[in-house]
Amino acid sequence: MAAPQHSALGSVDPADYPSQPFTDEDWQWVCARAQEHGIVSLSPYRQQVEALYGHLSGVNRWMNLTRIASDRAYLQQHLLDSLIATAAPWWPGGDAPLRCADLGSGGGYPGLPLAMVMPHSLWLLVDSRQRKARFLDAAGSLVDAARVTGMAFRGREAASAAPAWAYQCDILTTRATGTVLAMIDEAMPLLRSGGWLLAWQGPSFAGEQENQLRQQLVDQRSAWSAVEVHPYRFADADPWRYIVSVRKR
Repeated sequence: MAAPQHSALGSVDPADYPSQPFTDEDWQWVCARAQEHGIVSLSPYRQQVEALYGHLSGVNRWMNLTRIASDRAYLQQHLLDSLIATAAPWWPGGDAPLRCADLGSGGGYPGLPLAMVMPHSLWLLVDSRQRKARFLDAAGSLVDAARVTGMAFRGREAASAAPAWAYQCDILTTRATGTVLAMIDEAMPLLRSGGWLLAWQGPSFAGEQENQLRQQLVDQRSAWSAVEVHPYRFADADPWRYIVSVRKR
């Protein structure tokens, strides 16, 4: 992978970072894994994914966005891991025009891939750090600048920082940002009544964390409905991971 020109360092403009093509072998591999796991077909999205990857890889040389260092790792740990939500039996997305936000978006995952496969939905990519929000806004233009934007604020600040989005989201996603219980308070000011919080969780979720979450929702029954859990892994040797869904009443 070629390093960006010196003049590009400090820039988040996608024009400064060329697409990073995948080999046909790697692309066929990820398309097969997607089909195997019931994920939406990736065939129409190769050019967009390569553009997103080139932009992420280039900006990552001077801004800490990801530790992933190989093409196939990106395809599995960012692309597939984001889109596995579409395989959940209770997936609330689809063709309907929805308002969605990705909280603590960082490098833009899962928000960017989900925005890519939900062409009628608006997406807000949120990070508390201004420079990452600038990156997210630029990356969103590679999907659709009219539908995908980045902003800097914390979820609990939505009413003042993004009033047009406060209590308006149908779906709020969050990955690698903490426990579900920790994210519920951050999600509340963004989600509408009936909206879904989808939280990507690691292997430690099973057991005590899941039990605590279910008990907490029993205690706060007026605010959130029951927990739905979608376990997944991409290889038999991988630990189980989880997408946890709770719905705001």
